[in-house]
Amino acid sequence: MASSPSSDAICQALLRFITDGKFPDSEDLVSTEFPLEIIPTELQEITTAKKEIENEISTLSRETATNIDDWIVQAKKLHQDIERSRLTAREIVTLHEKGRALRDRVSDAQSAVDQLHEDIVSNEAILETLGQARLIDNKLANAQLALDRGEWIRSIDLLDDIGDSLASSKLPQSSNIVGLLSTKVTQLHAGISNALRAEWSTLIKIDATSDQPTITIHSSDHFPDILAGLTRLQVLDDVVSSFQKDLIDYILRPVIFPVKTGQWRIFSVDGNCLRLVLAPSRPLLSDLLNSILSAFSYLKENLPSNILECLFTTLAGTIVSPLTTKWLSPSVPSEVSSLEAFQGTLDRIHRFVSDLEKQGWQGLEGLGAWVGQVPRLWLSQRRSKALNDVRLAMSHSTGKIRKVERIEKQHVSGDNGMLVEGNGEDDWNAEWSDNEDEDTLKSTTIKTTSEETENQADPGNEDDADESWDWDDDNEEPPAAAQPEASSELNSQAKGHGGDHKDSQRELILKEYYAVTDLPDRILTIISNQVADAEDLTNLGSSQLKLASSRPALLALPTLIVAMFKATAPVLYSHRFDAGQMHLYNDCMYLAEKLRSFSEAQNLPKLSSDVESIEKFGKAAYGKELQSQRTILSDLLDGCQGFSTCSEEPFLGECKNAMAAAVDRVRDVYKEWQPILSRSALLQSMGRLISAAINKLILDIEDLSDISDAESRRLAEFCTSLSNLEDLFLPDPSTDPNAANQPEAIPMTAMYVPNWLKFQYLINILESSLADIKYMWTEGELKLEFDVDELVDLIKALFADSDHRKRAIAEIRRTAGVS
Repeated sequence: MASSPSSDAICQALLRFITDGKFPDSEDLVSTEFPLEIIPTELQEITTAKKEIENEISTLSRETATNIDDWIVQAKKLHQDIERSRLTAREIVTLHEKGRALRDRVSDAQSAVDQLHEDIVSNEAILETLGQARLIDNKLANAQLALDRGEWIRSIDLLDDIGDSLASSKLPQSSNIVGLLSTKVTQLHAGISNALRAEWSTLIKIDATSDQPTITIHSSDHFPDILAGLTRLQVLDDVVSSFQKDLIDYILRPVIFPVKTGQWRIFSVDGNCLRLVLAPSRPLLSDLLNSILSAFSYLKENLPSNILECLFTTLAGTIVSPLTTKWLSPSVPSEVSSLEAFQGTLDRIHRFVSDLEKQGWQGLEGLGAWVGQVPRLWLSQRRSKALNDVRLAMSHSTGKIRKVERIEKQHVSGDNGMLVEGNGEDDWNAEWSDNEDEDTLKSTTIKTTSEETENQADPGNEDDADESWDWDDDNEEPPAAAQPEASSELNSQAKGHGGDHKDSQRELILKEYYAVTDLPDRILTIISNQVADAEDLTNLGSSQLKLASSRPALLALPTLIVAMFKATAPVLYSHRFDAGQMHLYNDCMYLAEKLRSFSEAQNLPKLSSDVESIEKFGKAAYGKELQSQRTILSDLLDGCQGFSTCSEEPFLGECKNAMAAAVDRVRDVYKEWQPILSRSALLQSMGRLISAAINKLILDIEDLSDISDAESRRLAEFCTSLSNLEDLFLPDPSTDPNAANQPEAIPMTAMYVPNWLKFQYLINILESSLADIKYMWTEGELKLEFDVDELVDLIKALFADSDHRKRAIAEIRRTAGVS
């Protein structure tokens, strides 16, 4: 182990570091700790070293004192030399300033001499310029003098000379004298132009302020000079354009396109004057064309050729658009019977164009193009008239309602006829069920007659309606065949001798009545008129019109008419008729039936698509109305709140009110639709509404998990109140003559309400004991309406859990084959 450094070594190492800045070489000295006890010794050594250094500095200072004195003497000498150099520099600067002043005086003298030379040259130029300005001013004075004497060409010549002189002169363009001369030139130019325009106005005068606007053209020898002057001034185009504008606005337009309706005018030529005179009535197109031709002939004869060359290309073209818009297009007849006479009008237009072109007028191609577009214009007018006829038919409809009879004749085989004979109305409905064998259908003849009723439409409410011919609630589209209940007549037609029913057929005549408005007949009249005109069009002998090819387009108008009817009918029926959508459905079915017969009679198969479109439109209206009534019923029944605690107040009162409101709603709809729909359609519509209400009640009752005895009785009462609606399905004495002979007639509710039997069984379940329910399932027909799970859930809700209930459920599941 190494020994630690001694105290003297540590003191010496620290002293060398302080005096010389050297670190110790030994690592032991660097890492050793400085003992506190040697501090006084170390301070004493540092003090001794300090005194040695001070003594050494003092000795060195005394030795170098003589050298410092020499430095001070040399510094003083250097300072004196610097002062002398500064004085010399100041003298040099003073001499330089004196020389520059002399040079400036020489430069100013030279500039003065140069300016004098420039002034002399400028004065000579001014004298020359003033001479040129005086010459130009004299020419301006001569030009003004020539203008005052009416020598327009000489004045224009001088004006051109003045312009050349100004361009070639040496006058500064920014000088006042040039500005003054330019102003005088401009004023002279304007003066000449105004003088020529004034002279023009005296020779060609348009007076639009009088009651009879006129244009007067005087002949004059000055016309060539005026036109030449206007041409040289480059204002002739402006003058002619202004003249043409005034001619169109004040002379031509009041005749061709009068601003005030009923203020008709024609042209009258009186010597050199063309006058607009009032016509007692709207002039004929031929008279108007003759009048316009006379006006253009007047212009051709009286205007100078130079002006005519400008007007030939533009003036005649300006009358084409207003002439075709105001006169020609409205003159196209819409009736086929007037087309032959219209051919004369087209011939007159051809002569009118030919006469104007012979005079040199151009830009009349639009009239020829219009003649070529007459077939298209005629069809467009026919379309507009057809749409307007529909609009007028809809707006002028009296709203009168009438009853129409639908008759269907059906040939059925002898066996099927026996069914009809056996039980009139019920057997008839069974015979015409959806599952009827189509082989029994031999022929169908539909005959519709009309009889006026005393009903007048009330222009109040209107709802969309349609008629349903199907019992399926998921399909609201009525089938094509009806199920009338009004009356039936059987006529036997034996094909062989004897009583063999297989060899005989019977004719079944079915009748029913429904209400329609006067609108379908109006639409049919419009369509039949279009078809009749299409037939007449083929007999049109005019070869120039070439309208026979438009027959297919004319036969397409019924589609447009039907579209217009469909577009306007919903709003019209909703504002004019109560239960308007039911009226709309009946009208659509009636219109489709008539249009189908019409298309078959006229051999127009293209109308079949329109027939289908009308039928779909009517069916859509029915579906919308039926859905609306279903929604209302559903909202009313929502007031029952799912029949929860329906035996206790206040829920009992709410359920009673909701059920009463639903029943009243159905009866109100029945009363509203009864005078509109046929009996079968009415019953089927009611069947759909009642079926929707029954579905909701069944679902709400089946959703109840626990039904007490009191609740069961209340639910049975509620269902019975809805069941009382079956009186709506009794035979109507007003439509069924056999109803009076059937005092105890059975309602046909089950035929029109598909879930009616299930509903009746539900009432029985709510009122029956568990044994009765099991008996209805095993021995009755309950299983035909309810499935096992439905019945089991009802039993669990109605009866408390017991061995008896378990055995009954097990028996029900066993008989249904469900484990």
